[in-house]
Amino acid sequence: MPLFNVVVEDSGSHRRERTVGYVAIACGVVQIVVFAAAVVGKARDAEAFRAFARSLVETRLVAPRWRTGTATGVILAEVSAVLLLATPGAAAPGFAVAAALCAVLTGGVAATLLRRVRASCLCFGTRSSPMGWPHLVRNALLTAVAALGYAATTVAAVPSAIRAEGVAVAVLAGLVGALLLIRFDDLVHIFQPPGSPAGSPDRSVLR
Repeated sequence: MPLFNVVVEDSGSHRRERTVGYVAIACGVVQIVVFAAAVVGKARDAEAFRAFARSLVETRLVAPRWRTGTATGVILAEVSAVLLLATPGAAAPGFAVAAALCAVLTGGVAATLLRRVRASCLCFGTRSSPMGWPHLVRNALLTAVAALGYAATTVAAVPSAIRAEGVAVAVLAGLVGALLLIRFDDLVHIFQPPGSPAGSPDRSVLR
């Protein structure tokens, strides 16, 4: 199903199909915006890229000699997901790439936390923060969104007529969801209980 295929139709006979289509669009927008922000942040200049590569070594999951290749591979996978999701008819492969990448990143964060390894998170390349449970939750949510988008796209394999106003709402919902995920660290800090300052040791490991 083309991700942004819009056909104006007044009949309500395809309401279910339209709803599934809106879900796919919203999920696609989330993935596109989040991955695009991640790519820009990590690849905006040489220093940002090197900092991201160093952060991979900090997890002790990537050997120093593989840091450049691994960092490049992550960025290329993110770019591939964005391009596929933005290409009409390629939404399903795009969601599959996004889900696989998010699952790998979630597993990497979980492994780092379970081994109590102190590492920095430079997912968006803008600022460094101690890797902790918020990053695990965010990656898990992104994985779930990608899986939901894939399921919605698969169920609605036959293009259905969707309304322009519904697409607008779906895109807006996707943009809001993407912003919340990108700023997830800030939201956690806002609702963090007193006595647990940002950057404290307890934030970087799972208890």
